Amino acid sequence: MKMKIVVVSFLIQLIPITIFAAANVNDAKVTGVGMYGTGHIYVHLDKEIPEAGCAQARFEIAALNEQKQMLLSIALTALVTGNRVIVNTNGCLSGRPLVDDSGASWFNLANNPPE
Repeated sequence: MKMKIVVVSFLIQLIPITIFAAANVNDAKVTGVGMYGTGHIYVHLDKEIPEAGCAQARFEIAALNEQKQMLLSIALTALVTGNRVIVNTNGCLSGRPLVDDSGASWFNLANNPPE
């Protein structure tokens, strides 16, 4: 019985690692922003996002993402002001890293105004 408790405890500790495994890039600069006719938004960065199977220096925001207007605002603000961003993607969309509407991905301005 004790062995089962130890094994279950160990497996429970692995759950957060599995759920939140994603690709992260810190201190990146937004170099371009655009939108496809489908409504997907793309954001170009000066650093590659190491997402497994689709590592690139850009990411996608799906048209169905309920937060896409806020994410677009962040991208445009970063592009215009030169502030750096932090991006954490979760999987791929059309062969590119994806910021989806789950808690496993995010996109935010870093608190580092340009010099």
